[in-house]
Amino acid sequence: MDQVFTQQFWQEIVARLPWAIPLLLIGGFVGWKWKAANDDGEIRELRAKADAAAERLELAREKYQAVVGELNELRDKIAKLDTKIAKLKKGAITSDQFDELKFSSTKIKNSLTNLSTSTGSLGEVLRHPVDFKGGSTSGSG
Repeated sequence: MDQVFTQQFWQEIVARLPWAIPLLLIGGFVGWKWKAANDDGEIRELRAKADAAAERLELAREKYQAVVGELNELRDKIAKLDTKIAKLKKGAITSDQFDELKFSSTKIKNSLTNLSTSTGSLGEVLRHPVDFKGGSTSGSG
């Protein structure tokens, strides 16, 4: 193996096989270009995954803000309902007051349903993280 690094070895190669050096140079250049193309492909793949992860993060943030908004709205509705109930405890309840409580209760139930749906969709977004080493960790690719 030490013979490969000697000047005498390369002089004999050039003398016996004059086409070997250009062939080695061409082979090295082709290999270098091929490697560069593979590296570019890997870089594009990683950038695409990073972009997908950023989009999913933004979607998760938007869904989180929607959940927070719905939760705050629900808290306001419950506070108003508690105030109404406290007022009604002091006196007799009329049919209109009962209907108003029933309507408020239905609105709160609908808000709870919306909140449940929103948290479910937020959980779905967060449940499938991107694996930067070998693709998505979800079953869909």
